[in-house]
Parts: sequence; structure tokens; C-alpha cells
Amino acid sequence: MSDTPRTSQAQFGTGRVSVEFARQLERELNESNQSNIQLEEELMDAKNKYAALVADVASYEDRGERIKRLEDIIHRASCEFFRDGSDSQTASGMLAILEEARKP
Repeated sequence: MSDTPRTSQAQFGTGRVSVEFARQLERELNESNQSNIQLEEELMDAKNKYAALVADVASYEDRGERIKRLEDIIHRASCEFFRDGSDSQTASGMLAILEEARKP
């Protein structure tokens, strides 16, 4: 079996092919190359979208950690308040705990 079966079949007795056949092969090659270029562009777009999604997931994970930290701070502040009452020392302790939330 030939690695160029269409060309082998289209040959004349001299081993040559018609100009029209050669042009048809060239048109098909150009179409194939254009299709490959389009597929490569689509692949790059998909890779860029994937990278953006990965970055978004990382961002949400960071936000989730910050939310957990803030929830912990609020819980500790409320425990401080309900344990000791609402005097100035307790308010000062709550303020110190809540100031942690201002840290990034």
C-alpha cells in the first residue's frame, strides 16, 4: 500500500498526475492548514479561559479563608462580650479582637 494512494491511483503511465489533480490536492492541503490554524486558536482560547477559571478558584479559596478568619474573630469578640459583660475593659478587649479584621 502506498503512502500516497490517491496520487498513485491518479498517475498516468509516465508516473505523472494531471495539473487539475495537483491543484485539488493543494486546495485540500490549504483547507486543512486553515482548519489547523483555527483549531489552534480555539485551543489557545480554551487554555486562556481555563487559566482564568483556575485564577478565579484560587481567589475564591483565598476569600473563603478570609471569611473563616473573620467568622472566628467575630465569634471570639462575642464570647468576650457575653463572658464578661459590657464594661469598658470588655469593650476594649472586643475592640482589640475586631481590629484583627482590618489586617489583610
